[in-house]
Amino acid sequence: MARCRCKYRRENIYEIEKELDKETLDNIVKIFGDKIDCDQEAEKGKEYCIFHDPDAWLERPEELRKKIFEKIKKDENNKNSVNLIGYHFPEIFFKNQTFRKNMLFTLAKFHGPINFSDAKFFGNAYFSGIKFSKYAYFINVTFNFADFTRSSFEDAAHFKANENSKDSCLLFYLVYFKRPQHVSIMGWSLSQMSFLMTDVFGTLIVPSSPVDKILDERLFEELNFKNIRGKDKLAIRGLKAHLTDEAVLAEYRNIRKALENNRMFNEASNLFIREMKLLRRKLCFQKNPLELLSHYVYYFISRYGESVERPITLLLMLIFGSSLTLSYLLTGTFEFRYVEAIFAVCFQVRSFSDFDFLTEVPLWIEVLIRLFSIMFLGNLFVALKRRLERR
Repeated sequence: MARCRCKYRRENIYEIEKELDKETLDNIVKIFGDKIDCDQEAEKGKEYCIFHDPDAWLERPEELRKKIFEKIKKDENNKNSVNLIGYHFPEIFFKNQTFRKNMLFTLAKFHGPINFSDAKFFGNAYFSGIKFSKYAYFINVTFNFADFTRSSFEDAAHFKANENSKDSCLLFYLVYFKRPQHVSIMGWSLSQMSFLMTDVFGTLIVPSSPVDKILDERLFEELNFKNIRGKDKLAIRGLKAHLTDEAVLAEYRNIRKALENNRMFNEASNLFIREMKLLRRKLCFQKNPLELLSHYVYYFISRYGESVERPITLLLMLIFGSSLTLSYLLTGTFEFRYVEAIFAVCFQVRSFSDFDFLTEVPLWIEVLIRLFSIMFLGNLFVALKRRLERR
């Protein structure tokens, strides 16, 4: 008597994967289509094959491990991708493994520890909708494109890039880290990773280099200008539903707070500046002309309160520039007493009327000097306060 086909198919996916929300499953069905349909026969007396059987990982772990490695080898030799969608994995190590085809781990359940250390993924790796019940190690791993969208990590998780992963792309979109203090992600640039709608506070994120803009800001711009290129097409396919300027702003804030919590203040400072620039782009000149102007002035004077050097430089330029100008206009030569006088005025301790040689200078010039000095000193105070509070 012929065995039945495994029950793990698209028409049953919403019943089988009922822990996941409909939106997640709709997106997975849309992306993977008939690859979800298992082509294996069901185990004798059961509804599922050994790979999709919810109990096989516990009852026959050695047999299941052996068959998983055989399946990977078979698919790599005969198919465009290795299909492991929805599989139940016992404790299994893929250390030093090389995967040359696209790896479809989507909707898998890793019941035991999983170790991909020193693994190389030359194709794309799909870990979306996965539950990692125990620790997950991705140390010194080489990725091309890795998607962890809507996955959950119930235990420790450690990611560290191989030096050959500089051009890779990683999506941690709507990911849940149950123990964030035991999660580390190191070696990739923030321009390569998406943490859209993922809470990373408490995790250790160590970027490989300073970032001009995070991945999702670039994707949002490409989406608006319809100029999507390369791996960004793969990334935007899953992120598109929630890729808004508000979500990107929230992501900047989320990552920045995580970096500050780990005392990585220089990196956090760069993200704050990007966050403020993005906020500035949302302002409309017709509706908020003064607020928009204040953004430009704030950035020019102190890079949104993140630069101590700029306000000091501008204050010195104001003191010496005003002194030289007034000295040459009134005497035809440079006299140091003008520097002393302007210095006192800038620090609000004296006025022009206190100096005989400045009594003829129009009041509006003194007012301008005082206003500029107040702005520079105020920005200097903000920048110093932030820098000292972070130590």
